[in-house]
Amino acid sequence: MAHLNSGSLAAKVGDALALPIVGRQIGNSGSVELRIAGLDRPEGFSLTVTLGLQVAFAELHWDTFSRPLIAAIARRPSTIWSQVSVARIAIQAAGISTDLEVNRVRKAVEDDAAPVDESVYEIALSAQALSDHMTGSERAVEAATVVLALLVGMLPLDIRSNDASFEAGGPDSGEYEIEGAHSHKLRSHYERSRANRAIAILLHGTECDVCGFDFAATYGSIGDGFIEVHHLTPVSLLDRPRAIDPATELRPLCSNCHRMVHRQSPPFTPEELRLRLTKQNC
Repeated sequence: MAHLNSGSLAAKVGDALALPIVGRQIGNSGSVELRIAGLDRPEGFSLTVTLGLQVAFAELHWDTFSRPLIAAIARRPSTIWSQVSVARIAIQAAGISTDLEVNRVRKAVEDDAAPVDESVYEIALSAQALSDHMTGSERAVEAATVVLALLVGMLPLDIRSNDASFEAGGPDSGEYEIEGAHSHKLRSHYERSRANRAIAILLHGTECDVCGFDFAATYGSIGDGFIEVHHLTPVSLLDRPRAIDPATELRPLCSNCHRMVHRQSPPFTPEELRLRLTKQNC
């Protein structure tokens, strides 16, 4: 069994989800345990990530006293299951399989229904990443990111943005599960899904969809994995909170192109901005 680097794996998964992730080697097994910093034993959860010859496997493990977290998922709107289903379909199309059981009942990928029994008492979640064109460590990052993204999409870890005109996709804005819900205090707040952002980057990569800019190629290691994520339909213009398909409704954009698409409302499409950029450079 191949050995994974716990520090590197934790850093890459943490960057993908804009969450502080810590990792440790599990004895001499070659496997790695990942946790969200601050959700400590025995009241949180962990991921076990294992690398085989052709597949990387990540599995969720709940701590002994993690019942309040599972209860929090049970209290979430039933629409979160629609988002989970849409995300799983997009992930499956990318060659990553997921397995989800709620109350010991396996949910098919297309199953977007909320559990019949509102008292969710058990959730089992795992992912397998198999790809010939990737390294083992890259497959491990994908499997771990998928499991954490789906779980984060179920938990109430919302990040809110005050700015309806510009939807930056970096860690300060995130992008969170059922999107577009807003509340009113002094101004509107629009929910984002860090889970959708992570899945969109996994599916589309980190090169700008307009100009091809790659932060890592220019800035080295500090730019590794960084890109902003753009909603083709701005969250502020959604008529209701709904599931967002990270494969078709989100695009990776560099900071400059992201600002430029929002120079009008509704924003330019990436294709429209790419055409303008081509004409400008002719």
